[in-house]
Amino acid sequence: MELLQDLRAAREQYERDVAKRSETSKFWKGLVNRWNNALNVAKSFITSSEEVALTDTQIESPRIQPQSRGFSASRAATNAMLSSGVADASAEIAPIAEISAPLTSESTRPVALRALRLGSQGPLVKAWQSFLQGQHFDPGGLDGEFGDKTQAATSAFQAANGLTSDGVAGRETMMKAMQLGFELIEEPAADMTGSNFPPRPDFPPLENTAARRAVFGAFNFVSEPRPDNRENIRILGTWTRDNIVSVPIPQLRKALGPHAPASMQFHKLAAAQLKALWEEWESASLLDRILSFDGAFVPRFIRGSTTQLSNHAFGSAFDVNADENPLGARPKLVGTRGAVRELVPIANKHGFYWGGHFGSRPDGMHFEIAFIQ
Repeated sequence: MELLQDLRAAREQYERDVAKRSETSKFWKGLVNRWNNALNVAKSFITSSEEVALTDTQIESPRIQPQSRGFSASRAATNAMLSSGVADASAEIAPIAEISAPLTSESTRPVALRALRLGSQGPLVKAWQSFLQGQHFDPGGLDGEFGDKTQAATSAFQAANGLTSDGVAGRETMMKAMQLGFELIEEPAADMTGSNFPPRPDFPPLENTAARRAVFGAFNFVSEPRPDNRENIRILGTWTRDNIVSVPIPQLRKALGPHAPASMQFHKLAAAQLKALWEEWESASLLDRILSFDGAFVPRFIRGSTTQLSNHAFGSAFDVNADENPLGARPKLVGTRGAVRELVPIANKHGFYWGGHFGSRPDGMHFEIAFIQ
């Protein structure tokens, strides 16, 4: 309960002081209602002797043989809360330490989400690395392994935000990260205002380089890292000339003004889908949601990788509103500056998959082709 109350206070402080949200607005009322519901649900699970806490210390299980025991409300509530917290309810989450105790024991020890530190592994570490990457602190890759580079990036994040720079992502560090958009706990809602809107489509993205090559063709390349783009590559041969075309997108200038580009470099197989998408966004009066255009065809690996080619390298993806929706952070909610969630259902209709629906590395600026129509 204490954790939920602290998270609520941090979220409300962010909306009040950073987002300048009015406490009389519809958004604020919805936020209060969602947190009240979350606290009421938690109260129904957590007894006076069972508490969920996020601390910087590890809680070790007693060295006794596990015994069969009945349903534990705190374990169920904690696992349910955490399994929905890292962007994807179907994602595998680092397990909560099980506390074994004799059935005759009346006392329980607190269940703790362990701090992320050197040697930690798993999907939560990968989500943390994605967040650090999006905040411009290089974790040395998005491999789910908390190594020296992730420790150094964590320390740099802490120093930049006035925290103790110990390289351990514990309570205070996670609280600050959540203020900046790291989604440890989902905030669902029955309407469009929650982080569960929009729902995922009934089709998957192209998962890897092999899948992208099967649709858009293979090319040879060499890695050419740059100081500002270590994932940069150079495509060899004639693949670019044979496949990448300039697609007129007049809606860019309608949204961003006369100095915006009038076209995008995109794969020829998906050019018609791209045009149709932007035309329907305009017809739906959604162009005012676009605050910036941040690139389409860019030969590179995915961020944080030196093996998997990005959809941008195939000319099959584009980014908008990058400053408001950095990699690894929860995409902006409907009604906030830079939110693109209302654009997603139309994008899905035209065969695009939204990066905000990626599992452990949400990428709210990103739209990519999932299939050719």
